[in-house]
Amino acid sequence: MSKAYKVVGSKGRIYLPKEIQEAANLYPGQIVRLEAEVGRVIFTAVSMIEIGDHSPEAVESYLMAAGRQLEKERQLKLACALLEQAEKQ
Repeated sequence: MSKAYKVVGSKGRIYLPKEIQEAANLYPGQIVRLEAEVGRVIFTAVSMIEIGDHSPEAVESYLMAAGRQLEKERQLKLACALLEQAEKQ
């Protein structure tokens, strides 16, 4: 079991050291579920978001995970479509 002590930053962020990421088999874009208890946060890697979770973070995580499965041309088409939507808003 890998252990590390970190200070929570002013924006609530915690940097996960590379050895912790490797021990937990985490990678950039990995979907994780956070659960909180008093004095404890449970951080679980998942491959799928729970049905019905339409939060911006859940949608972004889903798109990132799904995008990795697409061939480059389809990734670019999706990126263009998302950019067009963002420009309309």
